[in-house]
Amino acid sequence: MAYDEHKDELGQAAEADGNDANDDANAGMMAELKDAKIEVTNDIFGAAIENLDEDQSKLLLFTKFADVSSTFTGAIEELSIKFQGDMKIRRKQQKNVIKHCRQMLVDAERKAERDSIALIEAYKKIEKHAYRRIERDRSATQQRPIKAHEEIKEQLDGKINDLQSELLEIEMKLQDALTNSRKMFISKIKGIIDEMGQLNQDYNI
Repeated sequence: MAYDEHKDELGQAAEADGNDANDDANAGMMAELKDAKIEVTNDIFGAAIENLDEDQSKLLLFTKFADVSSTFTGAIEELSIKFQGDMKIRRKQQKNVIKHCRQMLVDAERKAERDSIALIEAYKKIEKHAYRRIERDRSATQQRPIKAHEEIKEQLDGKINDLQSELLEIEMKLQDALTNSRKMFISKIKGIIDEMGQLNQDYNI
């Protein structure tokens, strides 16, 4: 049958796919460890064995070494996995804080921009209607100045002063938002770094 003829090839292909999946998983795990700056904790006991010098390597010849090393390897691996998990969680928290604070800054800047544009556009409409009225009146009175025009100009001057004050208030609110975001960022990141430092200390005991 066709399956019997190609079962060896199918088996090899399945094995290759499985190896690729394992390689991808290992690569993903190492990327996470590197991101958290704890890649040295991966197979820490095995790495220590590989770095033994010539004299130290003689320990591997002891008949009981395999039993002793398996006991230590299991304990170290268990501790390392817990440490890695805790550190990756803190690293993810760091990223979330950075993302949140950055979004707060972007939102505050965009809101300030929208509010400023709305105020300026509102003033432009008032100014446009005022100058249309002045031009209309001048056409009707053969360009003779009308007393009411001075009042209109004074009103526009008042509107300009109001606009400047409102724009300044928006700028102050934006600065407050930036300051608060920075304070929150520093506070939260410091808390996470302190926790990571304690985890490092506990792991190194």
